[in-house]
Amino acid sequence: MHKISIETAKELAHLLVKIDGIKGVDIFGSVAREGYGADFDLIILTNQEKAQEWWVNAKMRIRQRSFFTIL
Repeated sequence: MHKISIETAKELAHLLVKIDGIKGVDIFGSVAREGYGADFDLIILTNQEKAQEWWVNAKMRIRQRSFFTIL
């Protein structure tokens, strides 16, 4: 299994904070504790507008998946 390093997680975090509306990124979990892991966990800090936009889009994707699963 490929391990993800803290360096890779930090590189992604630095790219994410360049996106408009993202205020910060916090890395936690095994990668933050041990320096590597099978996956990594992020908390993305954003403004209210960006958060609402994301949730609206996420709800639509969830509904679409549920609809196609039923068919």
